[in-house]
Amino acid sequence: LSQELCQFFGKLVGSAVRHNLTLAIDFSALLWRSLVKSPLSLAHLETVDSLAVKHIQEVISTGLIAEREARLNNKDLMSEEYLKHVPSTWAELDFTAYMPDGSKVELIPGGEGRPVTMGNWREFITLLERCRLGESQAMFKVFRTGLSAVLPTQLLSLFTSLELEEIVSGNSKVDIDLLRQCTEYDDIDPDSEQVANFWRVLEEFTNDERTSFLRFVWARSRLPTSVQDFPMNFKLQGPQGAAKENKSGDLYLPHAQTCFFSLSLPAYSSYEIMRDKILYAIHNSPNMDADVRLHSAEGWDA
Repeated sequence: LSQELCQFFGKLVGSAVRHNLTLAIDFSALLWRSLVKSPLSLAHLETVDSLAVKHIQEVISTGLIAEREARLNNKDLMSEEYLKHVPSTWAELDFTAYMPDGSKVELIPGGEGRPVTMGNWREFITLLERCRLGESQAMFKVFRTGLSAVLPTQLLSLFTSLELEEIVSGNSKVDIDLLRQCTEYDDIDPDSEQVANFWRVLEEFTNDERTSFLRFVWARSRLPTSVQDFPMNFKLQGPQGAAKENKSGDLYLPHAQTCFFSLSLPAYSSYEIMRDKILYAIHNSPNMDADVRLHSAEGWDA
């Protein structure tokens, strides 16, 4: 069942790419590099299992230090006594590995009970690294099979892993300059202080706050990667309804329509008030408009 779901997920991701939709999914570097057939290393394993990498590095460090001390003491590194020596920190190690699901596997036939010694620790490290880097390859292969039902996966090697990640997942950093290039203005002067304050607010937001803003106005967490990929422009509008009729825009919150990627901005009296109102709106909006019920922020007291 899990393989069927993984294959279906591959088809889903492929369909999203076909329709130029970015998915806010943070896959590991292991998957991206496997898809483009790039080599894997401990640095990539560390992105998903830092403890495993720390364990491997500790074994390497212990082995190198022991070898250096042996040379300083003029010991024969090829002697049977030295090759069978087990440092105290390796006392519980053998040629086995624990997988993420808690299962224990042998790195070689009969590996359980075979101690890690000064004569074989490099072999142990090589086998352990290979095991951990390849532990998800079976599922990656199933995912690729699903992906190949929609996309020509034989061409994926033309891309780097980072390029493929951006095609599928977009950029997790919200580019305000890109958003500004794809903005149109309705009933509001693009050269006004009001608009200048709005862009200043977004520029000074953290990336998490920018992501929350994007969810508020578009129900998405990531922007397309280029101007050409925008299915519609962001529409910044002047005050609407009661916020337009009332002289004091400070009484109202901004109002978003996610289906139309638009934001109605009341005429706030200062940058500070605008920032506070936008922050309140993006952190307290209960639902996407029209998905459950029509939601209007106009008239809310903040």
